[in-house]
This record gives sequence, structure tokens and C-alpha cells, in this order.
Amino acid sequence: FQKGHRIRNVPYDPYAAFLFDGEEMSMAVRMWTHGYDMYAPHLDVAYHLYSPNEAKIRPVFWEHEWSIKWKIARDSEYRINYMLGVHQKFHPYVKFGKYDLRELSKYGLGQQRDVEDFW
Repeated sequence: FQKGHRIRNVPYDPYAAFLFDGEEMSMAVRMWTHGYDMYAPHLDVAYHLYSPNEAKIRPVFWEHEWSIKWKIARDSEYRINYMLGVHQKFHPYVKFGKYDLRELSKYGLGQQRDVEDFW
């Protein structure tokens, strides 16, 4: 939970479409480097149910036109990994020009804390 000013100060990145693995981590690191603190209870108080026992309970984005969307998701992952400084570790074969770096100063890391202190 957070106050409403967080969304103005650290908005969601519109250039990271269909990002699933990494979206929460990217937001956490961005909030941290913008000076936001995070707290976690010592036990589970909520969870996210995708589908019980493989039963479909609602549509999910990866079930519709994923043959097209996976490429967008991959490019989003490249962007986030570049922003986090781990692109050479995870994508050393990807040429630098492949990264979408539009408005990274707006949707990237903050200046209040060093990203290394997050890890």
C-alpha cells in the first residue's frame, strides 16, 4: 500500500509493455532509488491466485496473441535489465541499439539512493 503521490513521482513505465517477470522488481528498485521505503509483514496477508488447479478463472494477457506480444515483452525485459545495470549479465549478445531507452530519465532510477544499496 502507498500514498497517491508515488504514482506521480514514480509512474509506471509505458515502454515496458507486457512485462511479467520483472515488473514488480523494476517498480521496487525505482521506488527505492526515489527514496520510498518498503515494509513487509512477517507472514502472508494476501496472495494472487492465477488459476486453481489449471482451471481458467479469468483471462490473462499471455493467452491472447502471445505470438506477437512475446517480442514486445522481450524488448521490455531488455529495457528493464539495462535500467537495472544487469543487461550485460543476462543479454550479452544483444546489441546496444536494440534497447528502447525512450524517456529513461522519467521512467528510470531515482537519485535519492544508490541502486547497489537495494540489493
